[in-house]
Amino acid sequence: MYNDPYMRTGATAVADASGIVRFKNEFPINGRVYYKLGRDTDESYRMETVKEEYGLPTIDVTDVLLMKTNAVFSLKKDAGVSVRFLVDGQVVTAKQLSSTRYQLPVKPGATVTIRATNRTRTRDETVVLPATLLSQLKINNEISSWTGIFLPNSAVTLTGPNGVTKATASATGRVTLRFPRFTTGQTVTLLSKDGIFRHQQKMAVTEGITPSITVGVITSTSRSVSAKANISYGTLTVSRGTTVLATRNVAATSSSLAIAPQRKGTKLTVKLVTPRGKVATKTVYVK
Repeated sequence: MYNDPYMRTGATAVADASGIVRFKNEFPINGRVYYKLGRDTDESYRMETVKEEYGLPTIDVTDVLLMKTNAVFSLKKDAGVSVRFLVDGQVVTAKQLSSTRYQLPVKPGATVTIRATNRTRTRDETVVLPATLLSQLKINNEISSWTGIFLPNSAVTLTGPNGVTKATASATGRVTLRFPRFTTGQTVTLLSKDGIFRHQQKMAVTEGITPSITVGVITSTSRSVSAKANISYGTLTVSRGTTVLATRNVAATSSSLAIAPQRKGTKLTVKLVTPRGKVATKTVYVK
């Protein structure tokens, strides 16, 4: 019987006709496989190592935090295993953040190979990063919905003082989040997650900008009013004096409102009002 600190159990063997006893560790630790040789001499054992081999190193990717120009890989690996990283077949320098976390200069859509090595064996683990644009989160105190592009088919959550909003991104990563309006300065966190991949952003809610509008030329035969704004939200109204001719909720920076033809020289007022009450007004005359 022989007990070795690297074994999980002792090894037992029977000496052959020449007195040689061969022990084999069937339960390697950290990839090691040990072979031990002993000789029975005067009822005592003389032990020596005759062979030591290493199995393939263990390496698993448990988490990938993906950003626009870099990614942080979290790994599960054997003690004593060294790693190198290749991006699209080229070796890159990784910044080691901890014993298991590495930051790489890489963009979405790239192929990353993690090359793990112990004393004698090498193993490659390949990960293809999702191809996506990763929109910059922009939320102000005026809006109650926001559309962006994140990880394809991912579960997307927006967490803030008003609670948690959940949605699922499409196959292209596009997702629309709907939420109660926030107050300027409140902190919101976005998380997009699919399997081992995740993308995360955090921001303080900003103050909505002051609206402005421009209005296209209106003639006596015009049946619509075209307006362009620097925002894509609010309520747009066309009035003649105290009479409202048309109104609509804005969902884009360009809008068109249907009106009946007006007499030449008629004064019209086009007004855009944001949800928080900011106003942009333009006065035009029918030509």
